[in-house]
Amino acid sequence: MMRSFPVLLLACGIISCEVISTKNVKLPSSPEKLVVNGVVSNVGVGVYVTKTLPVLQSNPTSSLLEASVSLQKNGMPWAVLQKGTDLYMSDSNWKYTDNLTVEVQHPALGKALAVPDSLPSAVKMSEVSALYTKEQTEAAVTLAFRDVSGADYYAYKMIAVKDGEPLTKESIYKIPTDAMMSYLSFDNQTKKIISRLFLLKEAGNNQTIRANQVKVYLYHLSAATYDYYRSLREYDSYNEDTFAEVLPVKNNIKNGYGFIGACSIDTITVNLK
Repeated sequence: MMRSFPVLLLACGIISCEVISTKNVKLPSSPEKLVVNGVVSNVGVGVYVTKTLPVLQSNPTSSLLEASVSLQKNGMPWAVLQKGTDLYMSDSNWKYTDNLTVEVQHPALGKALAVPDSLPSAVKMSEVSALYTKEQTEAAVTLAFRDVSGADYYAYKMIAVKDGEPLTKESIYKIPTDAMMSYLSFDNQTKKIISRLFLLKEAGNNQTIRANQVKVYLYHLSAATYDYYRSLREYDSYNEDTFAEVLPVKNNIKNGYGFIGACSIDTITVNLK
């Protein structure tokens, strides 16, 4: 025991003499750019506008940027999108036309442009139903549709509704990346989907709202739109794998970043049974 004592002292001395140095590293700066994401569809247009942020900025925000957002057709102004709480959107008189360009003007960041794909054909749902589970906290929701001929891509979304009011704030223009599908497994066949949906929302004062309806969206995506959202989903998954090769996210914004997609949307609201 006595022989090990000097060794312990020596080890403690070595550890206590460890020096940690710090250096300030100046990262190269890059000019701010517009970031534009959105969807052109048969039911309207929704565009979200923000800007790039410094990598090390604390508490980064991505609030909707004040800008002028419009649609151009053959180089001429065609429609102006109105600023809402979360998006710039078309008005209720919207009617789709092809050869559109989305233009975003910002006084400091300049002009960004995007030319979305033409809309894919409208695909209608052939079946939608929603049944309460035994505890009535969830619903078993069924939807079905028939794939059209060719290479086609889809997504679907389900929202709980109480007397016409959605229980969650979910924009129709937000593509559900966790519910996208390729035609490969059901080419030119009927596709049937059965999913569970939570129906309750806390309303305060120990009150709970239970949905009595379900709103279902079926998105028929252009190939480029599907590829973009798939690349975005894959990019997000790389955060969980330190050694994965990070692939670039697709982009169709000139003088900026982001993507303006194209899709046709079918919507059905059903009562719960």
